[in-house]
Amino acid sequence: MTRTLFRIAAIALLLHTGTAAGSELPVKLADDVHLEEAWARQQPDGLEIFVVINNRQIVPMGPLAVSVGGTPATIVSTQGELERVTIPGHAELYMQPGGVTVKATGLRAIDGLVPVEISIGDNSPVSVQVDLLPDGARPPDHHDYDHG
Repeated sequence: MTRTLFRIAAIALLLHTGTAAGSELPVKLADDVHLEEAWARQQPDGLEIFVVINNRQIVPMGPLAVSVGGTPATIVSTQGELERVTIPGHAELYMQPGGVTVKATGLRAIDGLVPVEISIGDNSPVSVQVDLLPDGARPPDHHDYDHG
């Protein structure tokens, strides 16, 4: 039943907003703010999602909001839940294991993809299909990314 509800939520999420697959990144979240990379891992307690967001504006952008399959997710650091995430001007939020991550407790990925919806500030949410990395796979190295 949970699997069916998650699929229904994922379909509804895809119909609700624009969609981009992980291979179609970067996507624009706001003027000069782009989601450049995203991937996920399955954890025993749910999904852990990692994103890289580049704010090319001179002003800070926030707050950042993330949901998975239509369910609000929590942004956390090693110190606990982050109430409000703002990305400084000319800065990049680079989530990685052992740092800031997105937690979607109680959810499981289906067919290797995770439906994630991201918004920043007052901008409309953007939906992406995030690739689920298999156990033991190395995460992408964003340092090779061409920011063009």
